[in-house]
Amino acid sequence: MRRHFGHLEATEGWTRLPSYRRAQLHFRGPSGDTSGATPGNTRLFPRAIDVPGAGFEYVMFLCVPQRRLRCLCQPGPFLEGHPGLTHGGALATLIDSSLGTLALAVAGRVVTANLSIDYVL
Repeated sequence: MRRHFGHLEATEGWTRLPSYRRAQLHFRGPSGDTSGATPGNTRLFPRAIDVPGAGFEYVMFLCVPQRRLRCLCQPGPFLEGHPGLTHGGALATLIDSSLGTLALAVAGRVVTANLSIDYVL
């Protein structure tokens, strides 16, 4: 993970996104519109666990020209289903957060209409 982090930080076109704990407009959409953007009082779900290293530990890198986002993550022990295995709901949360961040960057304000994941052994 450390190797990928260093590579993305050094690669032209990729920007590390700041890590926000509360809802707010992270960046302008493609039209530059910021109307109606107000900070929220509640925490963002993936950043709700205060114990360092215990929950969602991740960083996102965005490349708008390529319309790509990379999320590097290391799930903590509070996200386990069975011991040693990350809970499927935690994985779905990371997928939803990553895709939502990318969609916000390239298309503007969006919400998830449907998220379907098939887990296999």
